[in-house]
Amino acid sequence: MKKLDLGDLFTRDEFREYVENGWFIDTDGEGQYSNENGDWTGKWLSPSSFTLDEDKNKNMEYTHVIWYNK
Repeated sequence: MKKLDLGDLFTRDEFREYVENGWFIDTDGEGQYSNENGDWTGKWLSPSSFTLDEDKNKNMEYTHVIWYNK
């Protein structure tokens, strides 16, 4: 995890692990798909939508997630 000015940058694997372990839930905040540089994509996500995307192999071109806690 890398601290950004407005959020935390996680690899997909890190974020997936946190979601699977219940450390991030939909009411905690929101995320955005990103790359390793923390660039904004405008593709917003919740932990549950991230899980659905993973199941359907959607948005796999993005290697990272920026997470914004409430």
